[in-house]
Amino acid sequence: MEPGTPISIVDYNEDALEAFRHALQGTHYSVSAYRTIGQALEQRADLTPGILIVDLDIWQALAHETRDKARARNKLIVSGGEDLFALAIEHDIAADDYIVKPINPTELIARLGCVLLRPASCSAECALARDNAESVRFESWTLDVGTFLLASDDGRKARLTSAEAGLLNVLLRSPNRILARDQLLHSNPLGDDSAFERSVDVLISRLRKKLEKDPSNPEIIKTIYGAGYQFGCDVKWLGGKRRKQPRDD
Repeated sequence: MEPGTPISIVDYNEDALEAFRHALQGTHYSVSAYRTIGQALEQRADLTPGILIVDLDIWQALAHETRDKARARNKLIVSGGEDLFALAIEHDIAADDYIVKPINPTELIARLGCVLLRPASCSAECALARDNAESVRFESWTLDVGTFLLASDDGRKARLTSAEAGLLNVLLRSPNRILARDQLLHSNPLGDDSAFERSVDVLISRLRKKLEKDPSNPEIIKTIYGAGYQFGCDVKWLGGKRRKQPRDD
């Protein structure tokens, strides 16, 4: 845990705010609670705490420019009810993590620690760029590793979030192999605890919406029931020093 890390919590519900305060009482976090983003902006003119925890309904209601300002220098956790993960997939809500209410204090503190362990800079970009590859080619897609921009042969384009790029990076490094959820959790900056498996599933679903012709019948990122996920196509690393494919030991 980073001592003194500031956290801003934004939630309409005073009971929810109190639950967050109680869960974080006695920790080294510096906690500020607000009912609206406007209140947070008034108190913190640039809204730059270390972590921003925002209720799902509030986050969905924000204008894009306000979201961009809130995320400019923050790590974002979206909170919500039991349907949080389904809604995150349906509305393509990109966050560093998700927390279901009512709050479980132990889970909350674990998730905060997990988010803080991720580098402040774009960890996925660093992981890809260290191999000096300029782009990655797979199926009908080309990924620019510096900008996280996907471009398909038929003209479609999509930009990945850092979390999506981090998970895709892990898959790209192990093409045609079956990767269990715990391997994905340990290999990319989502965290290192099986309690966070749903975050992997959310990111897989978001990637499929961007990559697959039919996300309900995926051909690129396949589900291997009872085992995990498989990136089901060949990968070519282009430009600079081509990355060596991992060996089978």
